[in-house]
Amino acid sequence: MNRPLYIAIGIDCDPDRDVYPKIAFRGLESCRRLLDIPDVKFTLNIRADNQIPDCFSSHRYTIANLRKAGHEIAWHLHYYDGNGKQSRATNVIKDNIMAGADKLPHGTTTVHMGWLYQDDYSLRELAKVGVEIDYSPAPGLKQDGDNDFNDWSDFSYRPQIKYGIKMIPAYTYKDWLLSKKTGTERVLQHITTVPIIYKRLLNSFFNTGMDFFVTYFHADELIPALGDWRDKMYSIEFLKANIDQLKNMAVKRGYEPKFVTIRELAGVLF
Repeated sequence: MNRPLYIAIGIDCDPDRDVYPKIAFRGLESCRRLLDIPDVKFTLNIRADNQIPDCFSSHRYTIANLRKAGHEIAWHLHYYDGNGKQSRATNVIKDNIMAGADKLPHGTTTVHMGWLYQDDYSLRELAKVGVEIDYSPAPGLKQDGDNDFNDWSDFSYRPQIKYGIKMIPAYTYKDWLLSKKTGTERVLQHITTVPIIYKRLLNSFFNTGMDFFVTYFHADELIPALGDWRDKMYSIEFLKANIDQLKNMAVKRGYEPKFVTIRELAGVLF
């Protein structure tokens, strides 16, 4: 009997980047097309913070239909200050968490952070408002810059609990070619990426022998709505092709692929 491989795919539902700072959510609305992908569950991370206070109510029909079909609705937030800039000041973190928490539908207890950012203070504040699961960790990923607070250098691939929150890592891998471009030790790829490139990540993953796989993408990559060369890099067709090649590679290696939500995955891992 083949051993199970638990696969969780998340979606950050941010505003469409091709018209930003104008706020549009064609990407989120295009997530309805995911209903046509059989036997796959997704976890949609819906924005709720100081910048995007009413996303749940504005798109309640799309969100409700996806939840009814068995997909998980999770929370995605960034930390914006009063000047519209991202900040990790403690008062900004707390203000955005409180603003977003007030808009969450009942039962929304999974979070995926903007910029993958997380620290001890933000975890404690998220725990206070009922967050139970965080799948922001990206082991080995560290970037420096005004808005990039990613530092998961010391996070292992072992799921762990911090301040009562179950932490589940996404899969990152070493890629000598792509690491030169990103400037990071390890690379985090979106499953909407051109399949021949995404296969580099999958080959690395299947060499680990791990029994769970977490990956994600941004909703506007389904349209695509990036407005530059990345329009050719991401698409819903690539998403479907990568799901197929992930399933095929799993079966060839003796796994039984099982697509789950993040909450379901947490039930397996913890």
